[in-house]
Amino acid sequence: MNLTKQFFKYVSQNIFGLLGTSCYILADTYFISQAAGTDGVTLLNLCLPVYNFIFAVGSMVGLGAATRYAILKAQGDERCQRYFSNAIFCACVLSVPFLLVGIFAPGGLLRLMGGDAGIMALGIPYARIFLMFTPFFMCNYIVSAFVRNDGDPSLAMVATLSSSLFNVVFDYIFMFPMGLGLAGAALATAVSPIISISICSRHFFKKENSVQFVRQRPSARLLGQSCQLGISGFVGEMSSGVTTTVFNLLLLGLAGNVAVAAYGVVANFALVATAIFNGVAQGAQPLVSECYGKSDKAGARKLLILGSCTALVLAAVLYFAVFPSRLDTSGSWLATAYGGQWTPEALKTELGVTTTSYLIQNGLLAVTLAPLANMIPAVGEEAGWRGYMMPRLKERLGLLNGRLLGGIIWGVWHWPLMLLVGYEYGTNYLGAPLLGLVVWCVVCFALNTLLDWLYEKTGCIWVPAIAHGALNAVASMPVVLTDPAEASYYTVLGPMPIGLIGMLPVLAVAVWLTLRQMKREEKN
Repeated sequence: MNLTKQFFKYVSQNIFGLLGTSCYILADTYFISQAAGTDGVTLLNLCLPVYNFIFAVGSMVGLGAATRYAILKAQGDERCQRYFSNAIFCACVLSVPFLLVGIFAPGGLLRLMGGDAGIMALGIPYARIFLMFTPFFMCNYIVSAFVRNDGDPSLAMVATLSSSLFNVVFDYIFMFPMGLGLAGAALATAVSPIISISICSRHFFKKENSVQFVRQRPSARLLGQSCQLGISGFVGEMSSGVTTTVFNLLLLGLAGNVAVAAYGVVANFALVATAIFNGVAQGAQPLVSECYGKSDKAGARKLLILGSCTALVLAAVLYFAVFPSRLDTSGSWLATAYGGQWTPEALKTELGVTTTSYLIQNGLLAVTLAPLANMIPAVGEEAGWRGYMMPRLKERLGLLNGRLLGGIIWGVWHWPLMLLVGYEYGTNYLGAPLLGLVVWCVVCFALNTLLDWLYEKTGCIWVPAIAHGALNAVASMPVVLTDPAEASYYTVLGPMPIGLIGMLPVLAVAVWLTLRQMKREEKN
């Protein structure tokens, strides 16, 4: 199977698995709300950061060890077998503090997370049960990661979906027919990783299995090597937990349990979106590890491009799924541009102007005449930023730091216009004006990197000037697909070329170019 087919196989199956996990969290929220109302949902959201902390440790050990295993396996190094057994043992040891808290101080934990007396009385059984099953949560992370990295993503997906289905079904059975209430919800959640581990264990009896449990002494060195590669997963889960904790404490102070419950519902729906992108990352990880182990840099670069493009497409689809009105093909923008004296239908019949014709006409201009016309005002900026500033910043700070600072300086240069007249984003958008200022610096870093690279390659300031003019021409085109009546509230984040989502492919290319240049400089 070629690398592209492998990528989509691994990614799609991992996305489905993680979506299943997200769905059981939504089901959990629904059943708990039916059983315990607002306080029940509040309790669940107060406990969510604790889940994040458990998963953070499991992710760091499991994904890190599985990545080490995949790299060494690709190199034909038999030492790869040591990482699985060491990860299992270390996860069990690291789960001990959570076990002790679950046995002796679940109420103290809930108090620390912001729970009042009512929440603690309601939640102590819930917290005690899921904390006592911490070893299974962590070991499930490890087992599923090793199964994926050993070439069996399908089984890992089936295990995850099966455990999620078990959780949903037995949530209901334990909570209502059996009358266990929140303790039943915790029990269903606690048993689900055991189901997943049991299904994944089937892999170890297959002929294709390469993972072996090795009798050995626990090794802090192996744990450290695993954690080095798993730290990104740890930071991701921990950041989510810390963010949720801070929001919970703030909302408790502002509006009490009801606010936390409302935030919990919204946050749980957001987990569905997060699962999609985590699925892309975790699905690609075994293949990237294998390429790294084989020193296949071309394959790793291909996976980076495939992953970035896939995430971008999924982000755009998700964006328009959540905000369908943001894609407007009715011609309302054109009607506004013509002074509001024509309806979209009249523009089409009387003048022959439609959204399609406008995009075709201006698209041709954007790639022919517009770059040359826009080059004239852009050449001054290019002479200053790329011709004078960037060489000096890179000489003093290095390639990466120089481009980062150069992009920020270029972005800050536009801040007065953004604050005074609403340059690019207007004034009525999400997080105005601070979010717009930050996003614009990200945009400027990406564009600064590409233009600087062009100047490096050609040594001619007219080349980045033409490219700058072309970017200005293209950036204005998608506005025709927006509805002016919505006042562009989400433009700063949306799929416009100057929005954060629209800038992702350019940002990915910018980072890739910079990292590639840095590696070449290190070799030389």
